[in-house]
This record gives sequence, structure tokens and C-alpha cells, in this order.
Amino acid sequence: MLNLFKKKPDERLIQLTKKCLSKVSILDGHRTLNSFGRYEALICCSFIEMQTGSYPDSLKSKFLRHLVNIRTDFDITTPSGQMVTFLNSRMQFYFTEINNVFNSPRYINGKIYNAFYESPLSPNPKQSDNLPEVVAFSPYFAELLK
Repeated sequence: MLNLFKKKPDERLIQLTKKCLSKVSILDGHRTLNSFGRYEALICCSFIEMQTGSYPDSLKSKFLRHLVNIRTDFDITTPSGQMVTFLNSRMQFYFTEINNVFNSPRYINGKIYNAFYESPLSPNPKQSDNLPEVVAFSPYFAELLK
């Protein structure tokens, strides 16, 4: 998926991206993500990986820049400065949502479903009204969290 004509990033960044994209592919078992949804899920997986893995802060910063740089591979035309702001806000969103998932066994992760499938990259994901889809999505998201 990475554009071969761009400047080659650090090999660690490529490996982290591949690792996260392999987790994103789990979601295709539920329903195939569009390009924006795939990038949205990549943001989420990257956040999880950076929180659970033991990576130096310098690599985390580089990886954030790398995510901004590869946005065009997902047909995203948002300027890089706006994308950095968006990624920072999304990290907070995923932190809150994942905490809700872990701390409340009955929590319905409809906002994450909305962010991945219904309105990827929208500034404020809403709770999805499609409860049957959200319930069907939940085991795939749980698998992604492992």
C-alpha cells in the first residue's frame, strides 16, 4: 500500500505500519472498509500499538509524522498541518472509547463503528443508530484489540 516513489521511511516505521494494517484487515471480516475507513482504523491501531508496545518517544513522534505522510496513499487530501491536529484529537477519542470498552462490559462501541464505517475522518464521531451492525462489529473490534 505504501507509495514506492516517495522517500523511503525508516524501516521500523514500515514494519509498524504493516503490523497495524494487518490488524486493520481483521475488520474486513465484518465488512470491507473504504479507503478513509481503513485510514481511520489505521489511526486507531497505531494508537493501540503505541500505547501497548515499548517504543521510544522519538519513534512514536516519527510514526505520527509517518501517518500524516502516508495519508495520500488512502486518497486523503487534508493538508498535513490539519492532519496532525486531527490525529492528536483522534488519539484522545480512541483513548476515551477504548477505556469505555474495557471499563464497562455493556458498553456499545457505536462511535468507533461510526468512525470506521459510517463517517470516517469526521471531526466528531456519533453513536451509530445501526445497533445490529454495531453488535456484529464488536467481536471483530475485540480481536483487533488483542
